[in-house]
Amino acid sequence: MQSKSSPKLRIAICGGGIGGLTLANALVSPSVHIDVYEAASQFGEIGAGVGLSLRTLRVYEMMGLKEGLESIGGKQPEKTAHLPFRCYRAHTGVAEPFKPPYVGAGPVTVHRAELHNMLFRKLPEAVHVHTAKRLVSYFHPNDPASPVTLRFADDTDATCDVLIGADGIKSVVRAGMLEELARCAEGAGNTREAAELRVNIPPRYSGCTTYRAMYRMSDKTRDISPSQDSAPGELYVGKNRMIIAYPVSQGSARLINVAGTSINPSRAGELHPEPWVAEVDPAEMIEGYRGWAPEVQEILQAVKLEGGHVKKWVVNVVGPLSAFAHGRVALLGDAASAPLAHGMTHFHGAGAGQAVEDAYMLRELLLDPRTTAANAQQALQVYSRLRAPIAEFVQKASYENGLVYSGRPLEGELEKTQVAMAAFVSEDPVEDAKKALAMLYGARL
Repeated sequence: MQSKSSPKLRIAICGGGIGGLTLANALVSPSVHIDVYEAASQFGEIGAGVGLSLRTLRVYEMMGLKEGLESIGGKQPEKTAHLPFRCYRAHTGVAEPFKPPYVGAGPVTVHRAELHNMLFRKLPEAVHVHTAKRLVSYFHPNDPASPVTLRFADDTDATCDVLIGADGIKSVVRAGMLEELARCAEGAGNTREAAELRVNIPPRYSGCTTYRAMYRMSDKTRDISPSQDSAPGELYVGKNRMIIAYPVSQGSARLINVAGTSINPSRAGELHPEPWVAEVDPAEMIEGYRGWAPEVQEILQAVKLEGGHVKKWVVNVVGPLSAFAHGRVALLGDAASAPLAHGMTHFHGAGAGQAVEDAYMLRELLLDPRTTAANAQQALQVYSRLRAPIAEFVQKASYENGLVYSGRPLEGELEKTQVAMAAFVSEDPVEDAKKALAMLYGARL
């Protein structure tokens, strides 16, 4: 018999990025034992800026992380606008203001590494952190009384009651889940379904390539690009391309994040060779915007002046999966898979926010006193049932935004999606968690 002091659940989180660390902070409780396994030898986050929506800010507040966010500049403004960026069409050589269908991200932007560091610092000692633990496979028995076994590249093993894959676009947990589902399909005589599941294991090229850079505001960069000294963010779009610039750190150390994306939907779905991230000459980024408005040229020259560190990202997405969970294994953030989501295109800036919302719903389901190892599988199925359609919906809106930015009008569908998106972002994610518990335990909403 389990003692009163022993945890009811042992939860393993594979992946120590923003999603994984958010979940680890969210799950802290005497009733659970938490292990975080990170493949790298030390914790760190790549990337530059990240936008946090009102929904995401609300979730972090509910998790007790509001002060931590505010310490890195993530303070919600008193007045919130649905368009946190100034938007222009700029490919003809003149910046012409326009109202986009919908701009996600905001109302605040922060430095991705600072957000990751804050989440890491907030982890209490009760969370067991393991570095240099690259998962290679897991064994998932049908009996809920038997643990899930994890196998790592260093030939060590670990066990848990619940496994959460927060291990990114190349998720080993996701690959294992798809393979497990494929074997189940084969066992039921559905060989075609099994083949489709296996085809979707490797991430595929979205058709988007993004050049990312960052520069610090200085007297020199103010002379070149004065608008960035006070602008909340600027988005310039044109035929098959867009470029965005926005602050990720305020005050005397104001940093400007810049991301320029080329869009080619005809290549979507290809298997793109690695490396997917590489440092390139700034001239490669600048060339793509030859002939664009002077404001765009000013931003690019500021990047070049401040050292010119530009990284080229091949934006990959994950293929269709109708569920985020199977048995006592679930996916979170970019490891999760609906059609093109969460490993999603970035035209709403919604990827990090979706991972945070995943973490919040998992917290509400797994920390409920009625949830144990015996019924954790049912809890994860409810999580999947509610979160997978939301991720697919957000991705659809993001993808349509990208098509509009690249000069491809959508007939009829765009307006419906964006109206629905505006309604979605105004809702409280806490209500989603209440709905999940009602589905699981039959409680009244």
